[in-house]
Amino acid sequence: MSFYLFLIFLCLLIQCGTSQNIVNVTEENELEQFLCYNDPPVVGNTLVVLYANITHYISGNVSFCMINTTYSLNITSNSSGPATINCNQTGNHSYWPTTGFSFINVHNLTLQRLVFRGCGGFLNKSTNINSTVSPFHFTQYQSAVLLFPHINILLIEDVTITFYYGFAILAINPVNATMNGLTISVTLGQVVPVSKHTYTGSGTLIVFACDYITGSHNVTINNSLITLNIEDSRSQQFLKYSRYVQNYYSILSSAGLTVLYAQTNYSATVSIFKTNFTINYGIILFFLHYKTNHGRVVFDQVSFERNIANMKSALILLLMIDVSNVSYPLHLDHSMFRNNVLNQPESGHSSLVFIGLYNPLFKSTVNITFSNSVFTKTNVTTAGSCIHATDTGTQGGVLNIYLNNITAYDNFKTNNSYGNTETELIIIVNAKALYISGYNNFSYNFGSIFDITNTIIYLNGQLNITGNNGYMGTGFKLQGQSYFLLSNGLNATFINNTALTIGGAIYAIADDDFNKCMFQSNTNNVTDIKMTFIGNTASEAGSSIYTSKLFYTTYFIVLV
Repeated sequence: MSFYLFLIFLCLLIQCGTSQNIVNVTEENELEQFLCYNDPPVVGNTLVVLYANITHYISGNVSFCMINTTYSLNITSNSSGPATINCNQTGNHSYWPTTGFSFINVHNLTLQRLVFRGCGGFLNKSTNINSTVSPFHFTQYQSAVLLFPHINILLIEDVTITFYYGFAILAINPVNATMNGLTISVTLGQVVPVSKHTYTGSGTLIVFACDYITGSHNVTINNSLITLNIEDSRSQQFLKYSRYVQNYYSILSSAGLTVLYAQTNYSATVSIFKTNFTINYGIILFFLHYKTNHGRVVFDQVSFERNIANMKSALILLLMIDVSNVSYPLHLDHSMFRNNVLNQPESGHSSLVFIGLYNPLFKSTVNITFSNSVFTKTNVTTAGSCIHATDTGTQGGVLNIYLNNITAYDNFKTNNSYGNTETELIIIVNAKALYISGYNNFSYNFGSIFDITNTIIYLNGQLNITGNNGYMGTGFKLQGQSYFLLSNGLNATFINNTALTIGGAIYAIADDDFNKCMFQSNTNNVTDIKMTFIGNTASEAGSSIYTSKLFYTTYFIVLV
């Protein structure tokens, strides 16, 4: 009997320890009183239950509703369906932001089964936010729907933010944030009456800036949909040139997700899993590492479909400025790029992924990995690439690109039998090395597959380059100080590739002072290296290989 009494006593202790206030919101305008006027105030752990059979209106009389509490707060629907919060009670979409919601210092915040419609308030009406994102700052008109400064634990689950103004979500120095089942759609801030004056923001913005916080920080976005969002044209004009980003400290952002790393004493990782970015316009993801080596972005099972990149930019933009020894700042795995469009003026060049390393510290190392991913049916108006990586360091190569199990087919097709002369699937400039391993298949694309300048190429595993049409060096176009290092186990096949000019499979012309063989082994004991060339053609010369540096170790090359 005493044992059962002990269990009852223990249960009472647990219940007391987890007790919380419950606020039931059953009337249309009742939520505004709680969020905007703190009536009733949050004086303990609180559960707010929104009835889903009504629309919860926010009048817009307050630009930013703020809840500042150190307690835990949970706002959820009373049913399995979502509860709707509408910040535009008239039903007409205003050209200017209405109301946003700020949750400050909340220890544990949960938002579940909610729809925010027509929301977003001017950030300059919230707290002194610029002091928390130094060296960056927000402009007068930038806005947000949900603002999370310094949230310890954040869970956003089955939440939709639609027809919104500014940033759908703005998280500053989040410690542990999870966004599961998030939908962000239809940016309203880019309509002409607003955008002709200023840029209000778009998508999700995550900023890691304050150095007084220690410990690792983690943000996870899972099972989410980012669609119908638009990047502002002014932001594009700055983002496409790194020198502007270095000197332009106003917050710049993309259409879908932006992460700014400027912290120096703690690590921060943003992970995106099983998420779809579709039908967005402009740069849809922007990652900036500014004078820090503590940031990382991980993609796994992410799809990018039917997006449009323009203004000489990219769908995914990674810029690293004044960094050193960044351990895998970008890792993309099991992801799909399909039916995206690179739309630019005649003098422009766009990419699906652009990686720019600027002013890296001497003898640093930066590693970027792409694995188990597919690029297909990319369309281009003038010039473009799937991956474009450049290292501007003048003191030796720093950037390493790793490709493992990559498939690319049916990209850049045009009415021209040889494709566009300004398209290349993968461009690498001045990197330390390009590592190709695993099973890689590049077939029936238009343009060169690899355009490599001043970079060593490590070849390993199975590489198939088949049925591609290009202008010059359809499989590989090597220039400068570039050359191949071949590993035991390599089986590379070049079959039925065609060049309009020279180098049906490989074009490799080195600098005049380069005195190495273009093909070298990466081992002193060559036992199993094979390169096979079958049925490749070029209109002018070098049906398979066009190079002036073919000597020393060429006995593993088979020409048919």
